[in-house]
Amino acid sequence: MRTFIAIITLDDTCRENIRAAKLLERYGIQGVFFLTTANLKVLKDGIEDIAMMHEVGSHTHTHADLTVLSKEEVYYELRHSKEILRVTTNKEVILFAYPHGRFTEEVKKAVRDVGYLVARTATVKPPIKEITDPYEVPIFISEYLLMNKSLMYNIAKFAKLRILEARLAWRTLKEKLQGRDPYSITLTLLHLLEGIANLNNHLLILNFHVWFIERLSAWRRFEEI
Repeated sequence: MRTFIAIITLDDTCRENIRAAKLLERYGIQGVFFLTTANLKVLKDGIEDIAMMHEVGSHTHTHADLTVLSKEEVYYELRHSKEILRVTTNKEVILFAYPHGRFTEEVKKAVRDVGYLVARTATVKPPIKEITDPYEVPIFISEYLLMNKSLMYNIAKFAKLRILEARLAWRTLKEKLQGRDPYSITLTLLHLLEGIANLNNHLLILNFHVWFIERLSAWRRFEEI
């Protein structure tokens, strides 16, 4: 029996996070919600429900691009959001996700200095067997990048396909997935990967933005699993 670990992460604070949290809870799935805190009030009391079932991490206070801020501003974004989430959830906050996926070595050091133990990027890579750098954890799928060639090439690299095979697979897959919702695309990619590669003992991080699912009116597909 082949087994792998898939972690669902959801970025940004929006009212629909409550709906996503309840949906994941229905399926017995614990997700990781990376929240900005400047607009945390949109969740009202829902943040307590999210924190009860799921992990909560910081996505900074204002969703700022940390690579363009001063050192003082970077530390403020990291510390302020961490403290707000700690007080609000009554839990220590050790997880972080870089806004826009952007970071530098200096930003990574600040994240570590403030007390986060793990930081997730938006870098798409093949499934991994171990986390070599806890402050540069890659993702496998993001709905922003679902139609990106680099994703198919990563699948091809992981499955040891030749470049020509990868290009043919990409063209076929692109035609098949054009205009489909995040759930359908994710499921198709996972089935494809499972069919051509050995996923035993691998980690796949699937990253979503709840507001994007709302924009596409794609809730029905997730709720009818």
